[in-house]
Amino acid sequence: MASERPSSPRAISRPVPLQSVRIRDPFWSPRQERMARSSLLQQHAMLEEYHHIDNFRVVAGEKKSTFVGMFYYDSDVYKWVEAATYSLAKFENADLARKIEEIVALIVKSQQTDGYINTLFTTLFPGERMKYFYVMHELYCGGHLIEAAITRYEIFGKKDLLECAIKFADFLIAFDPAGKSKQYMDGHQEIELALIRLCRCTGERKYLDLAMRFLEARGRDPRRTRTALANSVGLASILARQARALVEWERQNGVIPRPATKVALDTADATMLHKLRFAASYLSGKYVQQHLPIREQHVPVGHAVRAMYMYCAMADAAMELGDASLSSTLVEAWQHMVRSRMYVTGGIGSLPLVEGFGNDHELDNEHAYCETCAAIGNFLWNWRMLQLTGRVEHADLMEQVLYNAILPGWSIDGFKYRYTNPLASRKGFPHKDWFNCACCPPNIGRIVGSLGQFISTTSDSTVSINLYIGCHVDASLGDGTGFEFTIESRFPWAARATISIIKAPDHPVVLQFRVPSWTEEATISIKNETPQVLSDWGVFHRIERTWHEGDAIHVDFKASPAYIFPDPHVKANHGRVAIKQGPIVYCIEHVDNPEYDFDEMAIDITRKLESRFEPDVLGGVVLVTGKIAGHVPGKKEEFTAIPYFAWGNRARGPMQVWLKCAR
Repeated sequence: MASERPSSPRAISRPVPLQSVRIRDPFWSPRQERMARSSLLQQHAMLEEYHHIDNFRVVAGEKKSTFVGMFYYDSDVYKWVEAATYSLAKFENADLARKIEEIVALIVKSQQTDGYINTLFTTLFPGERMKYFYVMHELYCGGHLIEAAITRYEIFGKKDLLECAIKFADFLIAFDPAGKSKQYMDGHQEIELALIRLCRCTGERKYLDLAMRFLEARGRDPRRTRTALANSVGLASILARQARALVEWERQNGVIPRPATKVALDTADATMLHKLRFAASYLSGKYVQQHLPIREQHVPVGHAVRAMYMYCAMADAAMELGDASLSSTLVEAWQHMVRSRMYVTGGIGSLPLVEGFGNDHELDNEHAYCETCAAIGNFLWNWRMLQLTGRVEHADLMEQVLYNAILPGWSIDGFKYRYTNPLASRKGFPHKDWFNCACCPPNIGRIVGSLGQFISTTSDSTVSINLYIGCHVDASLGDGTGFEFTIESRFPWAARATISIIKAPDHPVVLQFRVPSWTEEATISIKNETPQVLSDWGVFHRIERTWHEGDAIHVDFKASPAYIFPDPHVKANHGRVAIKQGPIVYCIEHVDNPEYDFDEMAIDITRKLESRFEPDVLGGVVLVTGKIAGHVPGKKEEFTAIPYFAWGNRARGPMQVWLKCAR
């Protein structure tokens, strides 16, 4: 029996539980099935090949070997379990189910009697565990264990992994019960949001208290530069001794087969200045958001994934505690990010090495990091901000990030991934089947598998449609009455959808429809009534009435291909434009425009853009065409643009999002 996810008492809206939503969508259903039946099995094969799962077998006593890989490998296994659990709830797959059960059993057997769990330290350095919080990711890995365990319990009602997660959380509480250590906080945030989720799941306030302790510890270490240096030395020592231990084990027992390291970086090469900026960010504490107390962090800095997970936890805490100071800090940080530190795709992180935020308006396209996991963090933060504030701009940004910053990280065939997502490339970067730092593949699996929970939210007497994804929704209102409906969607290629009521209470209910900020014209019509042209965009349009079975609401948002003009403060985009149709950002690739050098080609923005759906191109996409300025005889007069999320799926070659335009 599945357990419904508890909601926060002070949230303005509540997500409809994943178990109550069934996606039936021409765009997303094939992708969900591909993830469930192919991608997750391929990811499992990579986890085997790179020894992630073997590390648990070693600790569990089921294999004679030693630790192989990186200190964060455990987290990839936990994320995979969570992603596979989401997919298994929708698609029966005996092979996938068997693999989940094997891994869960290994995890449980790998836990130490005091609740500690980490395969690197248990295997090689048991006397040095819980020592280097900035760098060793023990708490980060444990956070993903907790999330996987709660997901397994909520969907299938299984408590084995949840009991393991609770033991680990209790170990963390007992580690420093008096709360005296200023260094006791994670260098990579994740444990905080996981602990708050555990509090909601169990009803135990102590987990929320520990999450707040970790959050409040940030910016409180007066010796943070010295702490950072000590952690760096500790990391270097552990990695060196780990390498020597592997050599010695292989000398005595034979070589352990393992693949060559695959570098994740797909942006332009980091410069010496980037390296110096990374050192400054790390030593100042900004890299890990340790430079200021959390309520003073109004400007996003440092590693983007870490920042997003911290903001997620702060939003969760604000909803649990009704903490207005946390809420106001989050609003300011969000506004600053969107205004000055975010790409047109919704991607974040402009600096390599830092893997995160640069200065205001420092949005270089070739060096853009835009890590897929950072986009996922941005999506999850906005989901929480939507619940916290009820403001439509968070749903708008969720859509923008989903299609243009998360989806580019997953190849169309479902078997390859991209870690970073630059907005310009001189030679092109194909997706890869895996990385030595493989956080993104299972993280994409988590979002794709759990997509249903982001579509609709409810409050006491309101049902909100946040994302137009085809589905069947069986929601509950605040008084316990049911409200059941379907969404039939043509998004993202045609901005039209129909909401059909299946069951409704015999009292008025507000249906709230997101009117996207990108629309040129919005029309809403209800069965047998005169269509209404809406005058406001970027809002929630509310209709209150007593609904009946068979009522149908049609929404139609006009979306023609259009140029986006850059913020004049962004020097990298001077003299350039981007293209967007509806929620989709476009780019040009060499394979469609082979005659032209993109650095020299200029487009004529006085000429109208055209679009057409091509079912046989890149799995079926809308292409956009426009005119090239100063047409050269013998060359095409027009350029062709494809959705940015689809780049890199064909022949390798240059790509650009921001296009040079004729003056």
